[in-house]
Amino acid sequence: MQLYQHHQNLQLIIVIVIIIIIIIIIIIIIIIIIITHPSAEEEQHTGRNKLKEDLQVMWHKVRFLQMCEREKLLKLTTNSKLIKLQEEINGVMEELLEEDETDITDINNLTYAAATIVTQTLNEPGKRIKNRRNVKFWKKECRNR
Repeated sequence: MQLYQHHQNLQLIIVIVIIIIIIIIIIIIIIIIIITHPSAEEEQHTGRNKLKEDLQVMWHKVRFLQMCEREKLLKLTTNSKLIKLQEEINGVMEELLEEDETDITDINNLTYAAATIVTQTLNEPGKRIKNRRNVKFWKKECRNR
């Protein structure tokens, strides 16, 4: 009888040890997942940095274009993606404007660059306006002053 009870106690201890080992393994897996996967905040920060970099590059390109050389941008339909992107890009524009003193021309260039980024992000490249048939003759080509 005593041997039987000792055997049951031993089985109970083995089961408890196995449960503890399984719990430890689960905790280790959770810790590994938390460490290796970036948080939503880190992903948002990375996305914001890319958006800022893209906007800076576009702003630099736009500075060297005359008004008539700028591509006509499509009118965008308002939806949740557009609103979210506008909020993000407005924040990035604020950061850029705080970094340097800018004149009105730079602000206009930055605004056009931001609109270009938004349009390119939300529209496929094939939807760009290619036909300028109905444009007035004085708007078709750049004229030197």
